[in-house]
Amino acid sequence: CIRDRYQRRVRGFFGILIFASIPNPLFDLAGLVCGHFLIPFMTFFGATLIGKAVIKVHLQMIFVIILFHKETIDKVVHYVEQLLPSLKGGLHSLLETERKKLHEPHHHTHGENKSVFSYVWNLLIFVMVGYFVVSLIDSSVQNYLSSQQQKVHENESSEKKKKQKKNKTGKLQAAHQSS
Repeated sequence: CIRDRYQRRVRGFFGILIFASIPNPLFDLAGLVCGHFLIPFMTFFGATLIGKAVIKVHLQMIFVIILFHKETIDKVVHYVEQLLPSLKGGLHSLLETERKKLHEPHHHTHGENKSVFSYVWNLLIFVMVGYFVVSLIDSSVQNYLSSQQQKVHENESSEKKKKQKKNKTGKLQAAHQSS
């Protein structure tokens, strides 16, 4: 029994460590499973801390360095230009222009020298904030309508009970008078 608990704790630690180390959208599910199987909090927290703060950060750092290295980008651009000959030269020049805009000092406050990526990024942020506001309003309206429906339902049920009580007392009085 003690050996089984020890093995579960060790296996749980390394399982959590692996799930926390890779970019995994199902990690929340792994946390729920750990709670279900009563994995101790310190085991879960320790493995998560090591997995996310040490292993995952370094893996992502290496991935980004390799992915955005000039030679890697040049190879990818060359491959894409081979697949799509109509982009020949245009894609490479676009990336070079964007790279220069990214590395130049930001003395310009006008929108004329903004990069395409900054416009796309600003649009993405705007859409996300807009979606958040719309969902917040929708949730508030749903809560309000739900509370209104509940009040109407309570009023209807209380009126129904009053009518039933009135009918009962009326029948009792009629029965009393007839006897």
